[in-house]
Amino acid sequence: MTVNGRSVPQKQCGRPCFARINPCNETFSQERAHYAPSNEMRNTGFRALGGYMKYKTTFFLTAAMALSLSAGVAKADRLVEEYNAYIGEEDLYNSYGEQLTEPWQVIRQDRANYHRYGVTQPGDEGDSFFASAKNREKAERMIEYGTIETRAARALLRGGSVINVQVFRGPDGDYINVTVD
Repeated sequence: MTVNGRSVPQKQCGRPCFARINPCNETFSQERAHYAPSNEMRNTGFRALGGYMKYKTTFFLTAAMALSLSAGVAKADRLVEEYNAYIGEEDLYNSYGEQLTEPWQVIRQDRANYHRYGVTQPGDEGDSFFASAKNREKAERMIEYGTIETRAARALLRGGSVINVQVFRGPDGDYINVTVD
């Protein structure tokens, strides 16, 4: 095979082999030279194929970027509400006096204390989303589909700290992200 006026040996597959340009007796290096040419190879016979490969790569990257951007727009999640809440001793126990063992239970109890029982601590902020008992019931699933920092989960179960809760609405439903302030 001749590339740019140079004779380039071919492999059995018919593709040009550049092992002659970068000689090496090891099979791995020859294979590497065949599939991933070095800069020296690109400056010689590989240049003939370079324009086509650049076009193909540019087209692929442009198509992939356009697809990811359009998917991102279609699945954009909307922030419904954000609030801070101080987790006090009252938020760590349910209405029957039993200690809560899961972070979602503490969030649910905190919001029930705030909206239903009027129990608040300094640092508690109001929200309209969890004013509904129906939405408070969804707290477990919402944390499951959202995120909660490990520090925030520990802080919720320990009490005595301020958490930040963001409620999002996405195509698959509502979810919350919880962090410690």
